[in-house]
Amino acid sequence: MPTKVNVRINTVQHTSQVSSTGSNLNYVEITGYNETDGKGFKKRFFATKKDGTATKNAETADALNKDDWAEFVLDDTSYKNVQTLKKIAAPANATAPSQADSAPASGGGNTKMSKADWAKKDEAKNESIARSVALKAAVDFMAGNGETDTDVVIDIAVAFEGYLLNGRRVPGSDSVPAPTDADATPVEDDDIPF
Repeated sequence: MPTKVNVRINTVQHTSQVSSTGSNLNYVEITGYNETDGKGFKKRFFATKKDGTATKNAETADALNKDDWAEFVLDDTSYKNVQTLKKIAAPANATAPSQADSAPASGGGNTKMSKADWAKKDEAKNESIARSVALKAAVDFMAGNGETDTDVVIDIAVAFEGYLLNGRRVPGSDSVPAPTDADATPVEDDDIPF
């Protein structure tokens, strides 16, 4: 059964290719964003008939501009060839990105980030990891000491996080009492001689 997809147009280009029999084949190639399937779109179809006149789909394609919307009916073969094409209004609740900012349909993306952006991203990632590790360590540490006060556990976690990120304690974490030997549970002698 044919498939209908709504596409936000990025480019409409004409190309040609010589067939194995020496005939000149003219194509229209359209790229854009397939709103229906939520992915890039790239399709090529014949621009001219055998008699050299334009196909109906090519005429419709030539009237499309960047960021226009079109409905494609694709056949049910594995190639999903274009059967029909028509210009439409933007679908309700359309979330397709503006094609001015989009990645090419063939893959890849406009993922260039400045060094400062990468540094911010890495710093945020490191802080998130440190916070997670510090909280787990604080819970384990304080549970071993029988401490269940949430505020104390959080204060210890903040101190651990500061140490993980900066190699030092965070200012203000000095109010956390360090456990003493008297707080530790005594270890029983297991009578194993060494």
